[in-house]
Amino acid sequence: MPESPSPIPGYESARVLRRLGSGPVSDSWLLGHEGGELVLRRDRPCAARIGLDREREFRVLQVAHGAGVGPEPLRVDVAEGLLLTRFFPGGAWQDREASGDPETWAGMGALLRTVHALAPRSVSRFDPGRVFHDYARAAGNSESVALARELTIIAQDLYCDAPWVLCHHDAHLGNVVGAPGVLIDWEYAALGHPLFDLAGTIEHHGLAGDAFEAFVTGWAGETPPVPLDPLDEFRALVAGVNELWSRAVKACC
Repeated sequence: MPESPSPIPGYESARVLRRLGSGPVSDSWLLGHEGGELVLRRDRPCAARIGLDREREFRVLQVAHGAGVGPEPLRVDVAEGLLLTRFFPGGAWQDREASGDPETWAGMGALLRTVHALAPRSVSRFDPGRVFHDYARAAGNSESVALARELTIIAQDLYCDAPWVLCHHDAHLGNVVGAPGVLIDWEYAALGHPLFDLAGTIEHHGLAGDAFEAFVTGWAGETPPVPLDPLDEFRALVAGVNELWSRAVKACC
């Protein structure tokens, strides 16, 4: 298990309260500080190998926090692979998943609609070809290279009329905390197509029936921001991307 983090410039008095998580690309801790509780995330080597852009993530967090849908970013150190944010109180929404409560899924949809209403110029666009290439290179085998090419071709068609709005790209109940709810872990965020975000949530949770309807309706409201017709195609794209990402992480982390 990685050691506790070293002192952070400007926050030297912060102390580790507990570990929050340990994933394939990073580790995180809850810190106590006189200015309030903080969250520190430190990259593992795999983060760079799959092409994560921490400077972009920090800019995204500034926008998301300003819109009330993300935690406050405090410090980023790309060279050291460190990101410091203010802790947002409240439990993760994943604790509600077992109940299948339609209100939870409607709230998740509404939260994503708020995110998708943002289109900050300071944030770069999602580049499917580059991202898929980075994953295939990290996976390190010809089958992944072929899959990346196939997914790129599919994405070129689906993104030809993209509205280029802010997308989280990893929106699941484990990444929503508190009430009324904010999204955390914006490391894959970029300007993109909102249906990719919706498809990611649906595929992650295997949504069907009432939960599916509540989620999509919560996002769409009376007038969907974009037509929902290509949603199944985006779900197929997300499934392929998830497979490619899993290969990359397995090979390099």
